[in-house]
Amino acid sequence: MQSGWWSAGSCLALLLLLSGCSSKPAGITDQQWQLLTPAQQQRAREQLALMDAEAEARPPQLATAVQPSRSQLAEESLSIPQVAPRQAIRCAVAPQQAWLNGQWQPAEPLLLELQQDVEQRFALTQPSTESPGYHGYGYARFDGQTLSLCRFPRNDWRHQQNCALLTGSTADWQAGHAGQLESPSLLRGSVRCENLPAGSMRRGE
Repeated sequence: MQSGWWSAGSCLALLLLLSGCSSKPAGITDQQWQLLTPAQQQRAREQLALMDAEAEARPPQLATAVQPSRSQLAEESLSIPQVAPRQAIRCAVAPQQAWLNGQWQPAEPLLLELQQDVEQRFALTQPSTESPGYHGYGYARFDGQTLSLCRFPRNDWRHQQNCALLTGSTADWQAGHAGQLESPSLLRGSVRCENLPAGSMRRGE
């Protein structure tokens, strides 16, 4: 009984010690450890603590078999893909004209907040001073390099024929990007975009 109690206590103490320690566990090279993110390091400590606890419970001749797998554990942690946060932008669109009711009409400005690879529907409307107040719809999408404002959604076969595009490099979008937009049957005008910090999109968008 005393031996079993001591094994369980040792396991708990080792887990607490390793999970709270910021130093590199034994058996992993400095290069491997520095390549791990903080989350990967924490996960590696917890897994190594479990491995050590299991080794303690084994006969001495079998416990040494656990040691070679420490380096392998670090390599496996590095192989876990890290999902990069999707970029988001806010764009002020100033249409000089929009294609409404089968002809070019003046249109109200737009403010779009777009998350990368998420298509968003938007409305084009005439100014309130105009009568009878026509309106139409379009679809906006940002893929990390190109802003697309299209008359039809992406799954429509007519999509590519009716888009206004603004393309830039990653550095362009991060610094703020602007240009002219023109589509055969959607809008003509200008756009100015700014990069949004990760997680700043309003809920529900």
